[in-house]
Amino acid sequence: MKVLVRLKGQPESNWHKLVKLQESPTSFSEQKIPQATDAAAQLRRCTDACVARWARSSKVKGQLPPEQLDANLAALIVDHETKESGRREAAVLACLPTLSAHAATKHLASLQETLDGAQYLQCILRAGLTRPDIISATHIQIADALKQLLDWSLTQTKPDFVLFRALVLTLQNSTSQESALLDSNLIDLILRHTKFKVRGEAELQSLQTERRLRTLFDITSWLRLIDVDNSANAKAAATILENHLPSWQRFQSWSPDKTRIQRWEEAFDTQTLTPIRQQKLGHIFDLEGPDTTGKQCTTLKLSEPACFRHVRVAHATSELLSRLLNLLDLAIAAGPHAVDLFVTFCVGEFAVDNATVLIVQQATLGGDDLCAALLFTQKGLDTSLEAIDRAEGLSRALPDVLRRIPLPEALSSFYSKKLSVAVPDVIRRCQAVFCKQMDEDSEAMEITGMSLHGLGTALAMNAAATSSFLLGLPTDIEAFVEHLRPVDIVQAVFRQLHAFRNPYDLHRRDATSDRGSSLRDYLTRSLGGRGGVSADHAGVTAELEFWKCRPTADLVELARAIGGIKSVDSRLYASCLLQMAKEERLAVQDLTARVRAGGPESCATMTRYLVRQLEIGNHPGSCWVSLLTCMINEQGPDLLDRLADSIATREWLQFTQDIRRLLEVGNSSYDAIFGQGPNRQGMEWWDTLSSRYSNAVEFLNDTILRRSGGALKWLYRSPPSPAVMSILQACREPALVARVEKHVLSHLLPGAENISKIAESISSLRRADATGYILVERLTIRSQSRSWTPSGLGALGNALAGNPGGLPHHNRQTMAAFMAAVNLSQQVLTNDALEQAASQLKIECNSILDSAGSLGSSITQLKRSDPQRATNVLQQTGIVLSGGGNISLPEELIDSVDLVEEGKYAMVFALSALSELQRKARGIPPGSRCLLVGALLLPAARPKFTLGAGNPDSSGVAQKLTSLFAFTVHQRLETLVRSSSGPITIRSVHQWVAGQAPSACFPPRNPSSCKFRPCQVSCSLLSSAPVTSGRRPFGQQPAVWGEAGLQGRRSSTARFHPDSSAFWPTVWP
Repeated sequence: MKVLVRLKGQPESNWHKLVKLQESPTSFSEQKIPQATDAAAQLRRCTDACVARWARSSKVKGQLPPEQLDANLAALIVDHETKESGRREAAVLACLPTLSAHAATKHLASLQETLDGAQYLQCILRAGLTRPDIISATHIQIADALKQLLDWSLTQTKPDFVLFRALVLTLQNSTSQESALLDSNLIDLILRHTKFKVRGEAELQSLQTERRLRTLFDITSWLRLIDVDNSANAKAAATILENHLPSWQRFQSWSPDKTRIQRWEEAFDTQTLTPIRQQKLGHIFDLEGPDTTGKQCTTLKLSEPACFRHVRVAHATSELLSRLLNLLDLAIAAGPHAVDLFVTFCVGEFAVDNATVLIVQQATLGGDDLCAALLFTQKGLDTSLEAIDRAEGLSRALPDVLRRIPLPEALSSFYSKKLSVAVPDVIRRCQAVFCKQMDEDSEAMEITGMSLHGLGTALAMNAAATSSFLLGLPTDIEAFVEHLRPVDIVQAVFRQLHAFRNPYDLHRRDATSDRGSSLRDYLTRSLGGRGGVSADHAGVTAELEFWKCRPTADLVELARAIGGIKSVDSRLYASCLLQMAKEERLAVQDLTARVRAGGPESCATMTRYLVRQLEIGNHPGSCWVSLLTCMINEQGPDLLDRLADSIATREWLQFTQDIRRLLEVGNSSYDAIFGQGPNRQGMEWWDTLSSRYSNAVEFLNDTILRRSGGALKWLYRSPPSPAVMSILQACREPALVARVEKHVLSHLLPGAENISKIAESISSLRRADATGYILVERLTIRSQSRSWTPSGLGALGNALAGNPGGLPHHNRQTMAAFMAAVNLSQQVLTNDALEQAASQLKIECNSILDSAGSLGSSITQLKRSDPQRATNVLQQTGIVLSGGGNISLPEELIDSVDLVEEGKYAMVFALSALSELQRKARGIPPGSRCLLVGALLLPAARPKFTLGAGNPDSSGVAQKLTSLFAFTVHQRLETLVRSSSGPITIRSVHQWVAGQAPSACFPPRNPSSCKFRPCQVSCSLLSSAPVTSGRRPFGQQPAVWGEAGLQGRRSSTARFHPDSSAFWPTVWP
């Protein structure tokens, strides 16, 4: 480099200028050691000038002692750093050629405190050019390696093992002593700064993890040259290794098979050993790697027993490991499928033994294609996979495997047993999944179905090999394979099903439709094995052709409606598909509606349609009549029973007539449509009902059963029971069925469980006499009344039917049959039921007595007003007057006198016409409105009488009269007793009292009014009937005078007790 400035002045000043020129930014950052230049020579001359000047000014002119020279140069270095603000390292390097060895070493060592590692190493390298006496060539090599390691660490992430190797080996082989300028501590410090330990260990670990053993061996093989016992420098080198490559001893003894690891690593970059395969084979690769157990074995496979923890083997022998590694080499050479097969057998969860190695070896020798087929076979044998995946594996493996039969002995023995079990199991599982997907209309059904078909096709391609290799297949699997159709038919079916789901299809079905049900059924039978594998291939072919022509929506609906007959008669289904294309649109719509009705009603409507076509002159196609036969057979043997429940009686009769018409036209019998079975027998019975008992059926349906919610199913069953025939005979003439019989029929249960009881009751009624019939009729009337409960009716009926002394035997039988038919005989006889029955009978009796009393009053009035007319009316109506049981009362006194008990009589006379003044004058109590006269007339005893006064509207006991009025009446009665020459009778007493014409009496009552009226002057007790009937109500206790004694049982207020001691005194003999 040329200097562009002139040097003037003192040498020291010029020296500082030249040194500063050496301090350019790039002078100390250059990686290469600078060569000698003009500037360096000029600087050397300037330094020599400074030394010459110092020598001239020394004590001994021309000579400068070495110590003084080192001191002057040190001062010059300090002045350059402090006064000139220069760089110390530049000044040291400028003075280095002139300094003594000791001083030069001291000044260079001082730079360690001010410079970083790279700058210091650069100074050492420059110093080595000018002072080889203090810096040896070995130290220069070490410094150069360290400098390159520092520079490498600044730009690269991976360590440079070549530089590190040069550093360590140079240090170990050095013959020089350790220099203060570059000692072991400084080397360790610089290596730490390069972070070689972290990077180096990471790189080694990465290579070992990736199993790149060849690369790993190449960068660590030099470690075998390290000998720690050689010299001090060797120990220093070992120390460096311990500090910055701690794992070096693991690789020092490593001596693998270089050819093998070379082959492995070359395969890493191909498809043979992909990263996934490398990961799976990692533990196998480790066997050829360095010994990680610390035993310093040449490879891990020789470090027993630790090596067996990496590979599961059945027998822990080094020989088996060697066979395993040789087998891996063979598999890598064969291809990727052979490697995968090796992984499947030797790296799985099962221990490797010699038999396993032999199987893989024979497969590998067979080539990579055989290994690929066996891999798919293993996929089919894996029970952890889905059935469809297993089927796919077997379908791809079996053609190649079966084609290579006979296989080597080990392979044949191993796979023959496993496939004999796995193939049937996979097929059955796939069939179950396929049927479920078909039921759910899953889009995955095609994948499963084609997998099944592919597996079956693979088995069928070489039937002989399949039979021998798989040791025979089960019968259902053989049938599945035998009935497989060509793949184009199966694909066509799937395409058609896919078209049905196409949203742009013109005939798109709704969500509940089953347009493809027949095709689905074909697939589930032929592929799914449901219901047997024998499917109708001809019918499916015809249906595919039908859909291929894109039929109209009406034809689509009809085809869907008749799809059910395909499983019954495929030929009929195919002929119907052909026939429907010839029908008119309205006829197709009509047929569709009738067929789609479903259930037993569809048979009736289809029959009606065919007969109507005959009536209008259009002879229906034979396929439609056959279709009707299939529909009837499809309904099963209980068709007629269900049809009877679902259609009305008139429709049922019409169905019977239509069937008869079809048979007449076809000149056939019931066997042609119904075959042999319950339906045929039932149809014959239905024909009998329709022809002979149609009136009875309509009567039972319309008049009785429909009203009570019953059904005629029991009537349509064949053969009929005697009870059914009895009911039909009884109802054959509906006009002759009595009301009571209708009531009995109304109790027929829906299922006719009690028909025997009903029939027996009707038969008994028709055999009964008038009394028995009337009793049953009365019970029927009572059962329709709300007043009677079932328990009360049961008590009454059981009392009548179970009393031998009450009714004749035949009437009791009629009553018992009636009770059983109407469910009254099952009523439990309890006290409550008896009381209820007695209470209701009392009410009915009282009602009868009331009616009789009212009738008696009307007859009495009629007799008084017109006796002749009364006699004629009684004769015309047939009414016979009787005393109602009071034989001791004359007929004319029945309505005027009350018989309290035997010999005791009571008569009432009104006192309402008397004023208060007249009452006081006669001694009558102020509130009394009537006079009560009691007579005790017993044979052979003196008559006794008593008088009382009371108010019929009050509830008190009649008061005894002790007044003048009572005395006057008593004297009249005494006069009667004394003047009578014979026995005193109630007639004479009544005539005597009434003849005396008391001042007031109780006149006849108006039925619509309960008010009292005053008597007329000419009134007499006998002629005007002043009191009403005094008969006791039914069930009244005889010791109590009822309310009827005063008010004819129409008032509920007045209650007198004429039998009390206050009313019947013993005085007045």
